[in-house]
Amino acid sequence: PVLPRRSRNTVGGAQYLGELTDTAGRAIVELGGSVRLGHPCTTLQRDGEGWRVDGDPVDAVVLACPAAQAARLVAGAGLNGDA
Repeated sequence: PVLPRRSRNTVGGAQYLGELTDTAGRAIVELGGSVRLGHPCTTLQRDGEGWRVDGDPVDAVVLACPAAQAARLVAGAGLNGDA
């Protein structure tokens, strides 16, 4: 999907960020994936070719959370930025 052009005059880009995540979520679903909303993730682990999110097996992960939380999850998974 192509993201629409928007004015950069929104406060902190919040409006554009919401549109970006909505568009990404729709694309994931259209491609056969699923998106979990309102599901705080506490653990992230590599599992062969995929991942485990809070123990549940998944093919791929998109971290849409504050940087500090993402850093904690990535560090807990033993990743160093190469994955």
